[in-house]
Amino acid sequence: MLLVPLASAVEAVHNTDGSWSTTTVWPVSLERIRAQIADPIAAARFAPDIDTVTSLPAGRCPRYRVTTKSLVPVTYDMERCPTASGWHDSLVASDGLSIYQVDWSFSPESAGTRVRYSIHVMPSFPFPSLIIDQVTHDNVTGMFDRIEAALFG
Repeated sequence: MLLVPLASAVEAVHNTDGSWSTTTVWPVSLERIRAQIADPIAAARFAPDIDTVTSLPAGRCPRYRVTTKSLVPVTYDMERCPTASGWHDSLVASDGLSIYQVDWSFSPESAGTRVRYSIHVMPSFPFPSLIIDQVTHDNVTGMFDRIEAALFG
């Protein structure tokens, strides 16, 4: 595994399955964190590569459409379902992705709230994995920096 330090002082772990994950403890309540990121449409402001996000008619869980402003713009539909400890966002449809999964989990700690985030992204067309990894890392880094600025700024 490759450990990459994020500017926000958390570490992103590049897992053997191609996903990235990070865990940190923020010295705030779960309610304060949820106020920033519970709504995927409102939380999109934290993701550096997102151009637009719109709500879609719900399936079994709330759905939303994302258009990126990345190197190769992609549009994809996601569904966010609650889990026992957070949310799972899964790909419903896309013009350029075959895998896109996000998991958020939260647990109380004496120092605040432990936040675990993981993301697995795979385009449906040939693309260099080195670039995918760098873009994913940069987006996780940027997202956590922006969330921290909103929480502590």
